[in-house]
Amino acid sequence: LLCKGDGSRKTGTGTGITLNKDVDGAVILSLKANRGEINIPAALLPGFNRTLNFLKKDKKNKFKLYNIKINETEIKANFKLNPVNKPSVKIDRYTGVLYIEGLNLTFNAECEKFEKKEKKF
Repeated sequence: LLCKGDGSRKTGTGTGITLNKDVDGAVILSLKANRGEINIPAALLPGFNRTLNFLKKDKKNKFKLYNIKINETEIKANFKLNPVNKPSVKIDRYTGVLYIEGLNLTFNAECEKFEKKEKKF
């Protein structure tokens, strides 16, 4: 799923950062047979993760989903950003709206099916 939306992230000083779907990127979520992963744009990552990524050659914005629960109306899961930040993900299967909530983070987005079949260029 490709999910574009808006959200906010509180910084360590208590001030908030607003995220915009047209500037900050999209969340990409893939699910197959009760296994999945989520790719988070850098703007959504807490300072700890962004600092670690800055020092790495291979940037890590992909996280494994766990506690995946799928029923007729929604999909729920969690992912671990770092030892203290384990946001929850919820997708309404009828509206296609994704909700991510966790420590200092909120993000809502509209999702569409995204197939990686062919390169665009």
